[in-house]
Amino acid sequence: MSFRSLAAVAVAASAVEGQYVFGSSTGIDGWVADHNYFRCRHGASPVKWDADLAKSAQAWAAQLNKDQRMYHSDSFNIQPYSGENLAWGQGTFTCGPNGGKKQPYGQACAVWNWYNEYNLFLGASKTDSTAWETVSGAGHFTAMAWKGINIIGCGVSGVYHVCHYSHDLCKTSKAAACTGTSPPHLPNYNISKCQPGVCLESAKPQYEAKCSASGSNPTNTTLAPTVIVPTPTALPPTTPTPTTTIASAPSSGAETNAFGKYTGPAGYVADHNYFRCRHGAAPLKWDADLANSAQTWANQLNKDQRMYHSDSFNIVPYSGENLAWGYGSTTCGPNGGTTQEYSQHCPVWVWYNEYNKFLSASQTDGTAWKNVSGVAHFTAMVWKGINSLGCAKSGVYYVCHYSNDLCKTSKGAACTGTAPPGLPNFNIPKCQPGVCLESAKPEYAAQCSGGTWPRRLQAEEELVETATEFIVVTTRAPLI
Repeated sequence: MSFRSLAAVAVAASAVEGQYVFGSSTGIDGWVADHNYFRCRHGASPVKWDADLAKSAQAWAAQLNKDQRMYHSDSFNIQPYSGENLAWGQGTFTCGPNGGKKQPYGQACAVWNWYNEYNLFLGASKTDSTAWETVSGAGHFTAMAWKGINIIGCGVSGVYHVCHYSHDLCKTSKAAACTGTSPPHLPNYNISKCQPGVCLESAKPQYEAKCSASGSNPTNTTLAPTVIVPTPTALPPTTPTPTTTIASAPSSGAETNAFGKYTGPAGYVADHNYFRCRHGAAPLKWDADLANSAQTWANQLNKDQRMYHSDSFNIVPYSGENLAWGYGSTTCGPNGGTTQEYSQHCPVWVWYNEYNKFLSASQTDGTAWKNVSGVAHFTAMVWKGINSLGCAKSGVYYVCHYSNDLCKTSKGAACTGTAPPGLPNFNIPKCQPGVCLESAKPEYAAQCSGGTWPRRLQAEEELVETATEFIVVTTRAPLI
């Protein structure tokens, strides 16, 4: 979906209560209406469009699209001062209240996914009206429903969506008129000092009654994970969720039609080998050292509450790395998949779905995929030079490390001088067709036990309904 530049348009969409129908408009009117649809139900005044915020949001969306990765700007410290929500997606999604509707991922889906964090807020508030202040992962919802803001501006570039939130009194100054108020006029500002109901509150029947939209808005919606919004004051650190590293390796096995059948180490191995078999790659085995390094990094991500790569290519045991995070209910797996709580199977499925991009490029040129951005999770998974993996989870963060026995302690010729190299995505430009990895082929599918497997995935399966962040690992594979 293409969008006009929102930064150049200074016209504010209608912000009159009682005119909010989620998903009924696009562009500026859609951004404003979709936010006000939910703000109305939380007793927050309607927001209006701001051209300066739209310009800053559009600039950051363009930067994300250029870099092909998700990370926050320093919006709290750059004029116009603002809070920031990010999202990205493609393919077909079910978005919206009251069951939603299936549609191509667009601006309405971004707003819907952010709002779904209300489940976390609501769950905490049921037992303690201030407990939500320390709940991780609700920052998008709280930014949307924050009572202190009165303006928004959003932008889109490629698959990246950005919204900036602020107040007229905050655009050029963060002095007392902006931050010394109750509530503050920057979203999530000094969240620990908010009194119940002052900064934001739960949806209430009396608010619902005055919001004129078709049907009622559920107070408990289906979760859809998104990216953590920054807060200008530090939240208490999140305690990492421990995951036990199992030193004994499960059998790599020949069972190659077992996606989603097992959990723990055996599950990671089976899920990867399910796809590797179909690409003519030898099965992987579990490696305790790689599992330990993956666990260490997953714990770090959970502590920092953000996604970024370790220096796995340069730290023993040397390895490539795939990252993901997610929670809530989603559909994962081949042949239509199954609806399930986000688990270890879903990252593997999302990583593998980059095969669509690989396949599209390879159909016209057998080497064109080397220059395609956003396929490195798939290529790491089916790289023929690796023979071991280790994976881990901490909180909502998932990490898998990929290597070869000859690479764990040395990146000498025995590791990197081979064809294919023993580190995934290493020296990709020098890979000959079919040597490092290849497309799925009928003859491979025939030798993989049971069931047919589509050569090209359906559009609605290109991404699960999450905002799992794809971190391209090719930057960790230096050329020699």
